[in-house]
Amino acid sequence: MTPSNELSAEKIGQIALMHSMVSQLPTADSILSFSIQGLKQLPGVRTVNNLPPETVLNDNTSNVHFAISHRQQVYALFEFILSDPSAFSPYHPYVENFCAVLALIFEERRQRTEKQNLMATLEQRVAERTQALQQEIQERKHAENELRRSEGNLRITLDSIGDAVIATDTEGKVTRMNPVAETLTGWPQSEASGLPLTTVFNIINAATRQTIDNPVDRVLITGQVVGLKNHTVLLHRNGSEYQIADSAAPIRSDDGTIQGVVLVFRDITEEYAIHEQLKRSEKMSAVGQLAGGIAHDFNNQLTGILGYADILIEELTDPTLRDFAKDIRKAAQRSAELTAQLLAFGRKGKYHAHPIDPHEIIADTIKILERSIDKRIRIECNLSPEKTMVMGDSSQLQNAILNIALNARDAMPNGGTLRFQTSSVQLDERFCNSHKIDEIPPGDYIEISISDTGDGMNQETQKHIFEPFFTTKEIGKGTGMGLAGAYGTMRSHHGAIAVHSKPGHGTVMRLYLPRIHMEYISTEKTSRPTVGHAAILLVDDEDLVRKTAEKMLCKLGHKVITCTGGHDAIKFYKQSGAQIDLVILDMIMPDLNGKETAQALSSINPQVRILISSGYSQNDEAGELDKLGIQGFISKPFSLTKLSNSIANALETPKIHRL
Repeated sequence: MTPSNELSAEKIGQIALMHSMVSQLPTADSILSFSIQGLKQLPGVRTVNNLPPETVLNDNTSNVHFAISHRQQVYALFEFILSDPSAFSPYHPYVENFCAVLALIFEERRQRTEKQNLMATLEQRVAERTQALQQEIQERKHAENELRRSEGNLRITLDSIGDAVIATDTEGKVTRMNPVAETLTGWPQSEASGLPLTTVFNIINAATRQTIDNPVDRVLITGQVVGLKNHTVLLHRNGSEYQIADSAAPIRSDDGTIQGVVLVFRDITEEYAIHEQLKRSEKMSAVGQLAGGIAHDFNNQLTGILGYADILIEELTDPTLRDFAKDIRKAAQRSAELTAQLLAFGRKGKYHAHPIDPHEIIADTIKILERSIDKRIRIECNLSPEKTMVMGDSSQLQNAILNIALNARDAMPNGGTLRFQTSSVQLDERFCNSHKIDEIPPGDYIEISISDTGDGMNQETQKHIFEPFFTTKEIGKGTGMGLAGAYGTMRSHHGAIAVHSKPGHGTVMRLYLPRIHMEYISTEKTSRPTVGHAAILLVDDEDLVRKTAEKMLCKLGHKVITCTGGHDAIKFYKQSGAQIDLVILDMIMPDLNGKETAQALSSINPQVRILISSGYSQNDEAGELDKLGIQGFISKPFSLTKLSNSIANALETPKIHRL
């Protein structure tokens, strides 16, 4: 048994446990209550009271008091009423230490609470101040807006408009730029601030390439708004150029004093180019119409000259006279070539359709490339052996294929392989959608593949390659119109282009053109005309052409019935169409044109064989005639041999019905 005046290990452990537990209690009351319950268990203690901190102690009392205090702050006062002072005496220092721990806990919590209160007060004051500042800012913005409305020369909000803005001081030095101005000039504001405007805003005349006077200087001298003339080019810091339109105005104070200049300008490069292109297009459209009219009339006259020259060559026995006739034919053929060149000149922007063999176009394009591209580039050709015809303009299609090939050439500066391939394909809806060529309907197409082993393109570049004026080439080495023109040509021919490329793995461009079932005589099958015995209805409104063609047909052994127009032809065919083997039909006639007449004849007899003859055919008329099952097309002027071969082909080609 432990003597009353000796320490109990159990009680000491109890006090130590209380040390570790009181800090976990949430409130001061719970701490004091827990502490009193524990302290009551000490030897010699009858009870423990929690006195108010401000209690004045009586020195005569025999009770023991412990103050829970830190410095001058008293948090609690324990009064120990003892039953055996001697038994309690050994625990006195442990209780003092425990109360000191309680004091530290209370002090820490007081400081924490004080800090929290201080932070709350600070946050409240910050919120109040923020609100006051916001109110002040709102009032200042309102005042600035009022000032801005009252000052007509300062009506700009630099960073929120789509135009480029540069502000200068009265010395012409840059004070501010908006992001658009940074983009167009290539100068960030951090570098441009303080520099003379002429350093940052370098402008020249597009035509003369001469430097244009600084507009800010003129504004500072005159005090007036100054606008730049047309054809102004801004030189970017990296050397690229932008066509711009701009104006400069003075910045004035309330008393009217000029404090600087604001320069507002915008990029009109694309608008300018489109405007110029539109003017060229309108001009070429007018030339095309004029060329078409001239070519039609001129080819009619040449038909008479060439036809009669052929007849004279066949009829004349005098060698001298035959030579004269041959010279006439040669002159007529040369004139026909000039007419074809005139048509080709006028076809820029026009779509003149006729049945063509794309393999011939590819072969002609390869001949051009072989004479012009780097010899380190190897050209390979793998064309389908199947005879394939498409409806289109041979000049436009050749330009499209040539432009794609030239782009492939430029992608191989150190040499490589340029490959041409063709195949007949049946495209379904799934294929069109997966290859992003859903602008064309499913059906029979010829696929023209043009591939290179060059640099290739990333996805971002591929998104823009068909946009007008987009180019990745160096300045002066590309207009950005080649592939855009190829894309437009394919669209106008009811076709599409699919692109596959990866950086470092070359590029493949696949052109899809709808196939047709029509024979077109582009070269003469025999060197001399062949005699026939067909009954032919010749329909042409031009007397000279009609008479010449009639004599040529008779010379070839055919029976000929002539009509001066569509109405006469329809009337005759209704009565005697069963006797007719072939109709040779002019495309351009008054009242009823060739298409309308062909439709009427086909409605009378779906088996009618029609050979279209014209000196000028535009847009999709020939393509629409193909749907009627037209047997062929012969262009004016034509020779006896060409006429003979065209008739033979038209009579031999199986009649195709189209729904």
